[in-house]
Amino acid sequence: MNHDRVVAVIAIVLVVLIGGGELALIVDGHNGYSSQVTFDQGQAYYSLISDGSNSYDVVGFANGGFAPNSGVFVYYDDSIASCVVSGGEPLGSRELDQAYYVEQLIKNLAIRGIKATIIDASELMLLMTASESTTAAIICVSGALPYTVYTGSASDPIFNWLSNGGRLYWLGNYLGSYSAYEWGVSPVWYGESLFYGAFCLNHSETTYANEAYEGNSLRTQLSVQNNNVRYAVNPTVLSAATTLALGYEQDGYVSIVLSAFGSGQICTFGGDYSYAQIEDVAQVVASGICFCSQVVGSVHGNMARETVSGTMDGTVAGDGQFIVYVYYGGFRPIYGQAFISA
Repeated sequence: MNHDRVVAVIAIVLVVLIGGGELALIVDGHNGYSSQVTFDQGQAYYSLISDGSNSYDVVGFANGGFAPNSGVFVYYDDSIASCVVSGGEPLGSRELDQAYYVEQLIKNLAIRGIKATIIDASELMLLMTASESTTAAIICVSGALPYTVYTGSASDPIFNWLSNGGRLYWLGNYLGSYSAYEWGVSPVWYGESLFYGAFCLNHSETTYANEAYEGNSLRTQLSVQNNNVRYAVNPTVLSAATTLALGYEQDGYVSIVLSAFGSGQICTFGGDYSYAQIEDVAQVVASGICFCSQVVGSVHGNMARETVSGTMDGTVAGDGQFIVYVYYGGFRPIYGQAFISA
């Protein structure tokens, strides 16, 4: 892709969460399902519409002053080395390699109302150095960051981007441990401390978690599936005030951890490639949760060829961001959409 296209992509960064203020927001046209949310005086009035028989979930978050993602980008560049476990978990008859992982992730994001853009190493550098992209979300599934944004130096572009509000969603290996080039990957000793300010990643032989993380109910509220804690974060090593963990836990390591970095955040997903992990990545990104999210309400139910309506109290959000995330289908979502108050 050329430079002009990259600039155009950055200039029209897609708004992931639909802003509504006091207006009713109706979402239709993806997968034949729709939902409507009206925000008024701290209340969210929702209507859920389905022509079939499905389970539904409505989850409300108070995100304080943390702005929603301004766009979603997936880094993928087959000319630059990666550092993930080859093979992956088979998905149907096809091996779940990096290319197929990205393809499936894009489709799962679309189900949840998000149009993600694939970018290569050069475009990643341009995006991270463009002022318009400071609240963009970048999903990296390569297990190693390209040298265009990370070489192991604290002055690398990725750190300035994060400090100014960037959002990195990471999986596939130990964050910060490798810088990737056309010829291969170069190890970065102690690189994880550059991202977390501590040594908190799971380098042990612990792979799968046998217990649900008990710090909150987000595992069930967002239908989190993946219980692999390889490469995962131990949130107790980080500041509790700027960290949110959810999912599954083993030996202190939690399958999903969101942590603040300056004005931005890092979301770390444990485990090697799996379809359950793809679902979790799409769910977390689409929901709009952040390291400071507070759940203000959660409703679960079933509907069959009907419209379900209800109210959620979000006054606790005050003047901050009040997000309502709607999804149908439980652990295999068939529709999702996030709404945000003005």
